[in-house]
Amino acid sequence: MKVSKITIDGYKNIDNTTIEFNGLNALVALNNYGKSNLLEAINFASDFIKASEKKKSKLMQNQNSVPINKITAEKNFSFEIEFNIEENQIAKIVNYSFSFEWIKKENKGKRIVKEELKIKEVNDVKPTTYISRNITNKLFKPSKTGRCDKPIKIEKDNLIINKLSNYDDLYYLEIINTINNFEFDFISLYNIDKYFTPGFATLMNETEVLEVSEVPNIAKFFHEFEQNNKNEYELLLNAIIDLLPDIEYIKPIQINLRAKNPIQKDIPFEIPEKIYDIRVKIKTNNQETSIKNLSIGSKRIFHVLATAIIANQSGTQLLAYEELENSIHPALLQRLLHIISEIATKTQILITSHSPHLIKFLELDNIYIGIPNKSGTSYFKKIKKSKQNKFLNYAKDSESSIGDFIFDMLVEGFEDDSFWKEFI
Repeated sequence: MKVSKITIDGYKNIDNTTIEFNGLNALVALNNYGKSNLLEAINFASDFIKASEKKKSKLMQNQNSVPINKITAEKNFSFEIEFNIEENQIAKIVNYSFSFEWIKKENKGKRIVKEELKIKEVNDVKPTTYISRNITNKLFKPSKTGRCDKPIKIEKDNLIINKLSNYDDLYYLEIINTINNFEFDFISLYNIDKYFTPGFATLMNETEVLEVSEVPNIAKFFHEFEQNNKNEYELLLNAIIDLLPDIEYIKPIQINLRAKNPIQKDIPFEIPEKIYDIRVKIKTNNQETSIKNLSIGSKRIFHVLATAIIANQSGTQLLAYEELENSIHPALLQRLLHIISEIATKTQILITSHSPHLIKFLELDNIYIGIPNKSGTSYFKKIKKSKQNKFLNYAKDSESSIGDFIFDMLVEGFEDDSFWKEFI
């Protein structure tokens, strides 16, 4: 599954925003505009798809998500995803969408009002409809030769794709399951020290690991990656040293606290314990220390690279980093972006930023700009292709970098948005 497009509407202050993915993409806006809200909305949609009926009902009443902006308050939550997939060696384009009503006064609303699934082969002109749902009709396509006209009994707070996942003989079940398992990872780079505390893992046996904490331990990941992916691990080490040249070496370690006291055989169960850390030698230091003693910026680089590898290996379709530039020197950003792109070849990357430095390393066509407005809504657009050269010339004439020019115009746009109307 390769995500090509996502559309979100009716979440907090998000107003009908479409992001077309092309490798590395960025959401750019001033502080407190709505970048995080858009990432939350995608994460919300992913959770909603996988949630039980009871949980879906609760999500449709989530007071932290219900839009209260004057413009978006009456809108339904809407999510649409388009992706490419190969099924039976045939390349296909899949478009899936759903909408629901948020909770209304007198406990009304809380119901799914629309759901559609359309699929076409890459060379086809028109897609075929497989799911068609509105308030009164709930239909699906039962067979290759049939039409999308078979009624399906479905509760108001459940999705048809969830129910169809139980139809073992459905000929497009692989696509249904792919949608049901849509994975989005939203990586915040704040308060990351918790990922670098030497961590425990309890083991049922030598192969099955039970985590003590839900917080992933970076040291444990590095140790297992070194053991199981020798070649890729060497590339990862080279990338780290390229970004942090003051590091002489890193050494993931595992300490078996039960090594001298093996599990006793005369008790029903005893938990063996292993602790993980990464030992780091800085060239100017006279000894190695724990990774937890590195700077926040250095730990963020370890965290970003690790999460990119994990996402790529686990099949995560979309990975987002919030304000990647924080605590990372501007001189490192270009190399870091390049390395992320090389690591996460199977995953689309979305970055939020309010840094002029990061923008200059991205293609203008991959930058979505939070357009200024006085309504308090948040929507992101990219510069029209036909206007991109003119936009770049304006930046050149102002003797500014493209990043500085964008942010200068964002600030001015809250007073006069006529400039942006020409370009979006």
